[in-house]
Amino acid sequence: MAVVFTIENDHKPLASILQKPLNLAPKRIQDIMMRMYRYDVTFCFVKGEHLFLADTLSRAYLSSCENARPRILSVQTFENIPDIRLGEIRREVQKDGNLQTLVSVVLEGWPSDKYKVPHYILPYYDIRDTLSVEDGLVVKGESVIIPSALRANIKTKVT
Repeated sequence: MAVVFTIENDHKPLASILQKPLNLAPKRIQDIMMRMYRYDVTFCFVKGEHLFLADTLSRAYLSSCENARPRILSVQTFENIPDIRLGEIRREVQKDGNLQTLVSVVLEGWPSDKYKVPHYILPYYDIRDTLSVEDGLVVKGESVIIPSALRANIKTKVT
């Protein structure tokens, strides 16, 4: 019989992220979700100033863990996209300044204020919790973000 418990956290978007299907979650969250599926757990938001124990524990972490279990590094694959096409998309992502900014923001973290987000990546703001960077590609769940230079070409090949 599973033990039911609640986790109080001060990261408001975490509850909504963890309610998404596994394949739509960012890769850095997928390992946490896989571990969580073993338990009957719910999350609730509590302001950080009211989480005294969590603050204390975060300052008393163990520096190493000898028996750490292997982590899931990748759940998604791009089996249905030919390697040649993936290489072409990667090269265009490298050339596209807007996508390079998006890659940086996804990897380093989004600004806390929506108005500080560069206007050319603002369309991605509302889906920011589903974006991740995988092998030089920006992905949303199992979908690859196509650079603007390739969109017309790929659209004609798909339709």
